[in-house]
Amino acid sequence: VDNEDANAMFGVILVLCEVTLSGFASIYFEKVIKVDPEKLTIWENNFNLALGSVPIYLAFIMYEGGGKTGFGGGWSHVTVLLSLLAAGGGLLVALSIKYGDSILKTLATSGGIVL
Repeated sequence: VDNEDANAMFGVILVLCEVTLSGFASIYFEKVIKVDPEKLTIWENNFNLALGSVPIYLAFIMYEGGGKTGFGGGWSHVTVLLSLLAAGGGLLVALSIKYGDSILKTLATSGGIVL
């Protein structure tokens, strides 16, 4: 097995892991949205779920100290745009789960990967 085949196989395995984890996350998020006794809005649910990642990210930032380029170093206008587009995509996923279901979202994600 040469290096290119190994990298391709590794990439396929990682994509399959991502799709599997995304499916589980979608099912959990659908449960949170549709069985919510408090009937929070989609924005409040997203904020509550994202709040758990803040301590983890802060720990990594403090450990790395901003890296060699400092905080925000190496970010171009394209990087900022792609980051904003990814955040917008996350909100669209949340809306598709709220008004559809996790199966519909997983099928759309799989179709996007195949295309």
